Amino acid sequence: MFNLRKRIKKRIESRIGEFCYHELEKVEVKKKVGLFNYKCFHNACEYASSRNGCEVVMGIYINKRDNHPSLHFWCRDKNGKDLEVSMGYLAECYSYYEIRVIKVYDYFIIDGVFEDAMEYYRNKLTTKWERFILGKDRIL
Repeated sequence: MFNLRKRIKKRIESRIGEFCYHELEKVEVKKKVGLFNYKCFHNACEYASSRNGCEVVMGIYINKRDNHPSLHFWCRDKNGKDLEVSMGYLAECYSYYEIRVIKVYDYFIIDGVFEDAMEYYRNKLTTKWERFILGKDRIL
């Protein structure tokens, strides 16, 4: 069973990579701050709310070493520069793909925005059979 789950996850990771490459815009994200707390959605909202003209961007990053994808949030300054405000120096290890800019009024419900996006992309990028086999395992 373990090998089946592992193979399914690899297949889904490949599918997510294809989705990002063909459907999303790749962006260059520069390192800014390394908080390393796995709460990128809160980090980005805090950073943006304390800087006039800064936006929060939701997207997917893919680890260049193992092709593992993850739903992620970063910031865009008023000059249009994308900034990594969670992973710091590790920004160089990832390829970033933009999904959308988060509205300011959604900062207060960012946990829900994150959870909704996780569920949406899980349903979009996996089959019912894969979801059944993986149970509650994260794909992003």
